[in-house]
Amino acid sequence: MSTPAIAVAGVLVGAYMVGSVPVAWLLGRSRDIDLREVGPGNPGTSNLFRNAGIGIAVLSGPLQFAQGLVPVLIARAAGGDGSLVELTALVTVAGNGWPVWLGFRGQRGVAVATGAVAGLHPVLLAVLLVCFAAGAVGRRIAAGVLAGFVLLPVAAAFIGGPG
Repeated sequence: MSTPAIAVAGVLVGAYMVGSVPVAWLLGRSRDIDLREVGPGNPGTSNLFRNAGIGIAVLSGPLQFAQGLVPVLIARAAGGDGSLVELTALVTVAGNGWPVWLGFRGQRGVAVATGAVAGLHPVLLAVLLVCFAAGAVGRRIAAGVLAGFVLLPVAAAFIGGPG
């Protein structure tokens, strides 16, 4: 049984809108800081940490992880097939990278993408977390993040499934 087109459209539009909420930027604004005007101008958690401190930045990561996870879980609960669930994950991350609220200039999307991957399959989340940890141990966090997302298609092919 296929998901009705209106439900598919609703899930995808909703996923984009959830992903596009600029969580770190909003947290910065709560401290009268516009992250687009300080540091590198990225409205993400790293810039929030550098300019508002760890106290508020620790809220951003889990909230952004949830931004990626919740739409994927909703797509799955709505009866979406594997392709819809995967497309929902992509649309959510796209919303974070190109949010309508910030003139389509958003964040890098690591936390949102990690949450979306968590909703897809626990093995894929484990691949990312191992790579993130290896990058942190080697003091090359960006390399660990990159390695994790490069290995995702390999891991996905290994576990099988649609898409």
